[in-house]
Amino acid sequence: MIQIAICDDDEFILKEMINEIEKIMKKQKVAYQCDRYTESGKLLEQMNEEKYNLLFLDIEMPNKDGFQVAQEIRRKFVDTMIIFISNYESKVFESYEYEPLWFIRKSDLKEMLPKAIMKFMSKIAEEDIYYEFQAGANKKVVKVKDIIFMECNLHEITVKAVSEDFNIYGSLKKLEIEFT
Repeated sequence: MIQIAICDDDEFILKEMINEIEKIMKKQKVAYQCDRYTESGKLLEQMNEEKYNLLFLDIEMPNKDGFQVAQEIRRKFVDTMIIFISNYESKVFESYEYEPLWFIRKSDLKEMLPKAIMKFMSKIAEEDIYYEFQAGANKKVVKVKDIIFMECNLHEITVKAVSEDFNIYGSLKKLEIEFT
């Protein structure tokens, strides 16, 4: 599942983006979760709990602007892709410092958002593929290439991965279908 966050202090833009993202992801048949933030500080707090694959950041926001947020995110999560959204086209060159995937002018949102998301989709297709396991109340996200093996004993599946081992409950047959 793709984890997306949008951070913009404009509620209208947030709603518009969520609606457009939903249309695009449904059309592409991609599972996703999209969280929205009107304050950059709340996004940064949540990033201690949740890792996002894609962030849409407004540049002009109260307290910490999008560039300051991007700087903090880049220190912790180098593989999170960032798309800046702004009314200020003059900020596009300044944004390069934070290695964004794309820059969208708010006035061109409906036209450019599908292009930006398709660029993101092509990038993640090139990257490692992840699988999300439900391990009790917790979710475990593991690179598929890091899974060494899985074995099942009475519906308890042990997943042996490079970085960790954990147990889940379910059917090995179901996992086999999902992995093919």
